Amino acid sequence: MVSPALMAQNPTGWKVLHDKTNTCQMAVPADWKVAPETTWMGQAPNNQGDAEITFQPGKTLKPLSEMAQKALNVAKMFENTPQRIFWSSQQTNGDHPITPYAVRIAAKGGICAGLISTRSGVSEDVVKKIASTFAGH
Repeated sequence: MVSPALMAQNPTGWKVLHDKTNTCQMAVPADWKVAPETTWMGQAPNNQGDAEITFQPGKTLKPLSEMAQKALNVAKMFENTPQRIFWSSQQTNGDHPITPYAVRIAAKGGICAGLISTRSGVSEDVVKKIASTFAGH
């Protein structure tokens, strides 16, 4: 089986985010803002979403049980394997609802964890594309 680190490909022109330890990376669309001092975070235009990536040392990736999924309020599970876990939670209520997505992949010495929060201006297809760029060293 090919590891997520080898599978991740960044679409042309997308901006690459790196966690603070430079162990994990993901990419966001070219029109997202990434500040030089916070290269682990990206912001969609017009405050329509954001993404961030972190490295969690010492953690082991394993598929989420049904009980864990309920505890995390998983609304939709896209992938739940020993290599990658990717899900969305329930959309928030209010005038500008947010849909949170989470991605986890195995990395050397821990896991790479990402959170992607979107409003209506960012499609689920874009989120899936961002999630597909996750890589860990």
